[in-house]
Amino acid sequence: MIHNDFLDYEGLNSKEKLVMITLMRYDGTAFPSIPKLSKKIGLSERTVRYALKSLEEKNFISRHPRYTADGARMSNSYTITDDPDIWKSETSDELSEEISKQELEEMAELLRAAGYTIQSPTEQTVSNSQAASQEQLSLSDTSDSEEVMPSKNVEEYSMDYLYQYFNYDLICSFKNPYGGLNFLENEHDQKVLDTVFSVLYDMLNDPSAYIQIGQDSIPQAVVKNELLGLTFDAIIGVIDAYNNETEHGAIYDPVSWLRNALYKGSQPHIPDG
Repeated sequence: MIHNDFLDYEGLNSKEKLVMITLMRYDGTAFPSIPKLSKKIGLSERTVRYALKSLEEKNFISRHPRYTADGARMSNSYTITDDPDIWKSETSDELSEEISKQELEEMAELLRAAGYTIQSPTEQTVSNSQAASQEQLSLSDTSDSEEVMPSKNVEEYSMDYLYQYFNYDLICSFKNPYGGLNFLENEHDQKVLDTVFSVLYDMLNDPSAYIQIGQDSIPQAVVKNELLGLTFDAIIGVIDAYNNETEHGAIYDPVSWLRNALYKGSQPHIPDG
């Protein structure tokens, strides 16, 4: 059940609401990849990424990484915090973007097509009495008891900055003519690429004085200097090496392996991690 208060809530912009609505349709199932989500909503993949990141920062969703049996990164799953009291809150001074009537109608139509009922404010008497606590809508088979705390780190490098700095769009268009990596057509390669950027984001925004790389604790400045020195070829090399490793067996800790590989990405030998 989606309330009109949600559509009227001004703490989220129209794109964030569309992403929220689409996420709610996947209750109890695996979350689709960003390309599939982008297709369903009709927004660019970059816009979807921004919306998901914003929703997570505002604590409306929690992200749960998922991996296959062989250690490959899968699409994330999410938990939505649905609290009717939030949707009734006053206009946010920080987010002043207004939702047009046409956008509201489009969102309502999407909800109806998904089988949801739009409830008017006058019909909310019963549900209001049950809104004292937050309802967690699980969007995957991850354990409901697992608590994911939102990051409180100060963002030094935004994902948008990293996309531009490391030429994300150029990497996405890469296709090895001799076989192998093909980000345009291979969804697995695209997922690994997204994981690489997620790891880069976390490491470059890590406020710790020392950052753990494998068994070593390395000064933050040294790690960030190495990461910011990664070239197009180095990132492609890390992804290619990751795929080769997973073809010959599972990587025990994919994130740890990628942290190690990215830190040493400018060196000719990629570590086994």
